[in-house]
Amino acid sequence: MAEGVKEGLEKHQKTLGTKHHSAKDVQKDLDSARAKQQDYQAVRAESVRVVNPALQAADSAARTYIKCSRKALGDHLGEQWSVEYAEAGYVNNTLRIPFSVAERETLVKALASYFETHPEYEVPARGVTAQNGDAVHKTLVDARQAARDMVTKQKTSKSARDQAVATLRQRLIGVLKELRLVLTSDSPTWRAFGLNVPADRLSPAAKERAAAKAKEKADAKAKAKAEKEELKALEDQLKALGKARRRGTPLTPAAKGDSDVALAV
Repeated sequence: MAEGVKEGLEKHQKTLGTKHHSAKDVQKDLDSARAKQQDYQAVRAESVRVVNPALQAADSAARTYIKCSRKALGDHLGEQWSVEYAEAGYVNNTLRIPFSVAERETLVKALASYFETHPEYEVPARGVTAQNGDAVHKTLVDARQAARDMVTKQKTSKSARDQAVATLRQRLIGVLKELRLVLTSDSPTWRAFGLNVPADRLSPAAKERAAAKAKEKADAKAKAKAEKEELKALEDQLKALGKARRRGTPLTPAAKGDSDVALAV
């Protein structure tokens, strides 16, 4: 729609006499909206292709570390939860892997600290070490922070896109308001702006009313113009009469007749 409106303004603005919105204004707002939309889509693509996969990979590594650590600790602390497991981070009376990412992040950190205190329980072959736990934890923390930053970035980008679109929409609304002032509802010029002719959507009865209203408006305009011209002619006659009297010039019969009419008026 914006492209059609811009092209219509390029072709008809001077003829129609619209002044408040130009083709350059529409193009500027359109370019801004397109640029902001591209920025928003780029951010969304980055989230889908980079940030989300990184978070999933980091969380998967955390799950694996928790699972392997649980098996390693089972050989020393038993297969059922006990208070000894609380020191390792299992504080909810269960040995199940936590449901939320935040809880898994906390547990990985606790396990890494536990293995640092109890290196005799580490199983390097399975990656169950304090050092590996710290690495897994850092990766997960960084991935979660990147995800939060991406959410903020998407909100900011979307807000900028929405604002640009709103500005473009207001511009187009302004153009339409101007066109309604200078075009009749059945004018084919609407199509030059990529718009439907309003009268085409009207019922036969509505079209008749619109045509009658347009005719009434045109007649009123023509009448006002004729009255203005008649008034000007009368003023010219009065001026001529005044000049003739000051000069003492005899009036011609036609002029005298006109002056009598003027005086009568």
